[in-house]
Amino acid sequence: MKEMSVGLIGVRMRVVRAIASVIPALVGVPFVLQTWAPRWFVFGWVSAYGMGMIAAIVFVFPRPNQLLERVWSAYTGLAFGALPLSTVWFEGEQASAMVAITISVVHVAFEIGSAPASDLQDWLLASAVGATCAGITGFFFVPFVPAAMFMFILVFTLVNANGMRMVKQELEDLYAIAQVEGERAQFHAEHDEMTGLLDRRGFAGIWTRYVDGPCTVAMFDVNSFKRVNDTWGYVVGDEVLRRAALELRDRLPDGWELGRHGGDEFVAITAGHQQIPETLQNTMNCQVFRHGSVQELDFTFSVGFAHSSGSKSLDRLLTEVGYALRAAKREEVGLQYFGGELAERFERTVEVGASANESMVAHAVEPVAQLFVSDIDGAIGCEMLARWKRPDGSQMMPAAFLPLLAENGLMPVLNDVMLENAVIFAARFNNRPVAPFVAVNITASHLATPGLVDRVKDLLDKHRVDSSRLMIEITENESLSAVLSWEATARELEEIGLKLAIDDFGSGYSSIERLNQLPITHLKFDRSLNKSVTGPLGDVVRGVVQFARASGIGVIAEGIETFDELEAMRAIGVNTFQGYYFDRPQSLDIVERAFFDQIPMFEVDPLGPSVSGR
Repeated sequence: MKEMSVGLIGVRMRVVRAIASVIPALVGVPFVLQTWAPRWFVFGWVSAYGMGMIAAIVFVFPRPNQLLERVWSAYTGLAFGALPLSTVWFEGEQASAMVAITISVVHVAFEIGSAPASDLQDWLLASAVGATCAGITGFFFVPFVPAAMFMFILVFTLVNANGMRMVKQELEDLYAIAQVEGERAQFHAEHDEMTGLLDRRGFAGIWTRYVDGPCTVAMFDVNSFKRVNDTWGYVVGDEVLRRAALELRDRLPDGWELGRHGGDEFVAITAGHQQIPETLQNTMNCQVFRHGSVQELDFTFSVGFAHSSGSKSLDRLLTEVGYALRAAKREEVGLQYFGGELAERFERTVEVGASANESMVAHAVEPVAQLFVSDIDGAIGCEMLARWKRPDGSQMMPAAFLPLLAENGLMPVLNDVMLENAVIFAARFNNRPVAPFVAVNITASHLATPGLVDRVKDLLDKHRVDSSRLMIEITENESLSAVLSWEATARELEEIGLKLAIDDFGSGYSSIERLNQLPITHLKFDRSLNKSVTGPLGDVVRGVVQFARASGIGVIAEGIETFDELEAMRAIGVNTFQGYYFDRPQSLDIVERAFFDQIPMFEVDPLGPSVSGR
């Protein structure tokens, strides 16, 4: 196909050059020809040559055809070869013969000039005809030796011209080979060697077809693929990937372009907002030969996909579908669309992930507080709670950003920021005769960090806060039994006078026996325990309260939202509470005013024994 296109280009080049010579030929040749030929011959030659050129323009140039071009080439060779022969026919003189031979040689030179752009038969045919006619004429008008020399020169010229054409053809062949090799190198540079699919570079290259319009991008992952490599080895793993590529090709409809993103992840793109075929949820069976036998392995795909309306970059889309893919694997749903709540969660992830250093977290975290209320003394303390400040002024709740901070390794930073804020807020009440306590959540893993005790002492000394006014809460959901090293730190903190509480008690892993061994001063009942007081587990809850009383551990019921819940907890001997029934988390300034308005102005230990005793 490539050689044919080159040949057709050569035909058109020759025709264009021939057309350009029509006018001088039709003017100059008749003027010379009439010096020895009769008018009828002059008129006939002009007519024949002109019609030949018109035929070439009509039939050859618009639709190049090598056969027609060769006929036309032979025709023009005869036309110009007839000029020197006519001097013989009409008994011309030697001078006329030499002029006619010169014209014929000029035409031969013209054909030789077209050699690099045309096929051998095209130019050599016309040149040979013209040269033969000129040579025959020479034998009639000049001695034999000069005529033979003239023929030798013509033949030598034609041979050299053909040699030039052969060199040119070799160069073209080398160029074609280089072009093929370049295309092959380009293919390998944009395709995955193992699967033959587009690689990341190739996938980015086709993005230009979709960047301005609606499209759908999907990412696929072979479930449990790591187990294959670990169990069967990388040879089997590579075979599974090749089979996965074939399966995806077969299961995706026409119009999808597929690539390998890396590892066992594949990506695909198509125009418009499309849905993922249900067939992608089907199990993929893969037969592999290993250890002398054929093994049957079954796999499934996890899929994440997203839509774009032309406003997103490829990098953004791949990030979104990757996030959806991980959600599909984590939630074991197989297929996950990037949108709705998942898109909101992603935006939160990006927002929190951008604050991946201590100073930015400290700037983004906004502490609020919620009161602890006692039946005896009213508002006796508060818990510091974290909110995430967004650029638009809104707040993100802990459930939305705490997991993201944990993923980015920023929980120690948050713990330290909140600890410092708690001590600073407690210092606001240093001049009060009865100052409230301030509680702050610290993860058990952070409690085991070397130097934490010194950090707490430094903060308390710096802000002149008594240690008894600081409570550290440890969330029970962290599996306290799995964190052994934190106990030593907890005992040191207890020795310097800090209160230590287990937060969300009843929702995690603690046992009564384990609680008796931990250096804690308070239990904060989870809301689920509050609801259990009037149910089948009521006796269990009452038993825990009795255990705490006997062990000298204070009890705080959190999550109180109704009067009935308050009365139920009072009935079993709990008289310190926290929850929406009393107030919601407020800014620190509002909470500070609440203490000034409600706290009695006489000496009392706000966390002393409850009505029921300890």
